[in-house]
Amino acid sequence: MSNINVRKMTAAFVILSFWGLMSACGGGGGGSSEAATSAPSAQLATTDTQTNTDNSAGSSSTVSVVDYSPDGAKLNNEAETSLDLYVESDFNFDSYRQITLDIDLQSLNGENIADSLVYISAIASGVVALDDPKVYEKSLITVLKTDSDGSGLITFEAPQVVDNLLIEINSLGIHNKHIVDISEQDYFVLALN
Repeated sequence: MSNINVRKMTAAFVILSFWGLMSACGGGGGGSSEAATSAPSAQLATTDTQTNTDNSAGSSSTVSVVDYSPDGAKLNNEAETSLDLYVESDFNFDSYRQITLDIDLQSLNGENIADSLVYISAIASGVVALDDPKVYEKSLITVLKTDSDGSGLITFEAPQVVDNLLIEINSLGIHNKHIVDISEQDYFVLALN
């Protein structure tokens, strides 16, 4: 037998052995069936079954409606386990939001500033002036490069807790730093000169 055939057979044997072991063990759940079925019945969602009969076709169908409303008694008590928690259906689990920045850079003479780098950083929410020492405690989120007309459009993700952005322009002939309050909206048009 050639060396290549031995390697192929060994690789196939290892893969099949691993697959057989994983399927025989049930994928590694590790627990007995008793543990899986011992969840308290009060924690399970209730299901209402409705039967609809369509007289024109002479058939009937069963539709299950699952009720996910919380137990009223649990809403008044502090949750002891994660099973006792209730989350409103419109709750947003995202820890970020999307911000769109449309920027137009012009020099003091009114000329477009082409191919300039714009640094977008998160800063503390209490910072309102550029002379605040906390303005230097920034976290860079993204970098934008303007086009030949001095314009740039970017959509990026920012943490939900960020209320202010520091916009820094790497160019001469323009005021280089700006603070933008993003607490109220997610789309900004900035014409800077």
